[in-house]
Parts: sequence; structure tokens; C-alpha cells
Amino acid sequence: MVVDEDSGEAVAVVRFVRLTPAGPVAEVAVLVIDDWQGIGLGKALCHLLADRAVELGIERFEATVLMDNRPMLALLESIGSPRTVGRDGASVMLEVTLPGPR
Repeated sequence: MVVDEDSGEAVAVVRFVRLTPAGPVAEVAVLVIDDWQGIGLGKALCHLLADRAVELGIERFEATVLMDNRPMLALLESIGSPRTVGRDGASVMLEVTLPGPR
């Protein structure tokens, strides 16, 4: 979580949760409030999160994303090459193979 020092408010949260205990795949979620988007915060946090996931033995992230959510799609592409593994209406489920630690 990232907190704005001036206001004390949370401005970003990233997390992953393994799909099965000790399994190689984790669901990833990213939230950056509107005023803080577009400055690279989400990308930096995702890269740190991916590095930590690799340290813990996670090989892939999975994410459900609206197909028109270009910023989130670009964020996932910054980690690796997303592969579509499912669709549900306007959402797409993507899987990204994590690179080794940076």
C-alpha cells in the first residue's frame, strides 16, 4: 500500500493471492486512485510485487480485466506477455509468466 504523506490517505494497493496453497499461480490486483494514475506508480509497484512473487516461487500472475481497460493491460504487458485464458462478457482473464528477479 502507498500512502500520501500529506493527506495520510491510501493512494495505491497491489496484492497477489495464490490460487492454491504453495501453487505456482497467483491472482494479482492493482488499484491506484485516479489522481495518482499515469505517473508510473502502478508499474513500479507491480514490478516490485512480481519480484517478491518470484522469490516466493510464484511463476505466473492471473488477472481478470475489462477488455477496454488499456492502462491495466499495459501494466500487465510491462511485466511479461499476457496470454488470454478465458473470457466472460466484457472481461478477459489473462495469465502472465513472471520473469526472473530484476
